[in-house]
Amino acid sequence: MIDAQAADRATADFFARFFGDGRSFKYRPQPDITTYELALCMYLLMVQAWNKSLRNEQKVYDQLPTEAQRHFVVVRNDNDS
Repeated sequence: MIDAQAADRATADFFARFFGDGRSFKYRPQPDITTYELALCMYLLMVQAWNKSLRNEQKVYDQLPTEAQRHFVVVRNDNDS
């Protein structure tokens, strides 16, 4: 039988390798990430991968529930005032 929590962690780690260094947000999945939280995070990860607008990243992040936001680290942008 597959340990669901271990599978969730492995999947989150896989995506962290590819999407961990977004421009405005770094994906840093917490050890207790759930499948549901990973699914919520996927939209922002896809926006980071294919979209060039930082505003879109911020908009998507702001719309994420708190349980998904906790898996991202906000990166300070020196251009922000």
